[in-house]
Amino acid sequence: GWLQNVADSQRPSGALPGIVPTSGWGFNWGNGAFFDYVLPGIVQSVYRFSGEVDTVRKFYPNMKLLIDHFRNMAQDHILSCGLGDWSHYKLELRTDDRLVLTAYYYAHVRAALWAAELLQEKSDAEFFRKLASEIAGAFEREFYRGNGVYGKGEPTAQVMAVVGTDGNGTDFPHWEENLALAL
Repeated sequence: GWLQNVADSQRPSGALPGIVPTSGWGFNWGNGAFFDYVLPGIVQSVYRFSGEVDTVRKFYPNMKLLIDHFRNMAQDHILSCGLGDWSHYKLELRTDDRLVLTAYYYAHVRAALWAAELLQEKSDAEFFRKLASEIAGAFEREFYRGNGVYGKGEPTAQVMAVVGTDGNGTDFPHWEENLALAL
């Protein structure tokens, strides 16, 4: 199926193209943590709706490889490669791409943590738990401005602080103020 096409398009570096299937383009434009979330997002959705573990097991190595790619691309856990909030019709409300991409990098790691726990991959789970904590800390240091505000206070920036979290953002200490500002 299509999810297998996504996996087949993945490069040995872990990079995914911005479009699948691809004839070889889309690796240097149109991809990134936001668009690449299709891989763990579909894997999680299949499990949520069917309880079927085989899909998680089959694509877990691809999820790990993609995270390795992001780890190699990030600087101090801040990701800047790929498309972020690229199409906002008001340029002054466009959110820093690094904020969006780092939030989705965190979401990828949280999805891999979920999969590792489901598959009882204990050492992987511990690794992903630590990496998620490090990314969350970097996100807070780089983008939190105080009083529940992330970035410049743009709605997209506010919502990004709850991407990939459990309990509607409970991993981030300011999620309630942040979500109120976004709405």
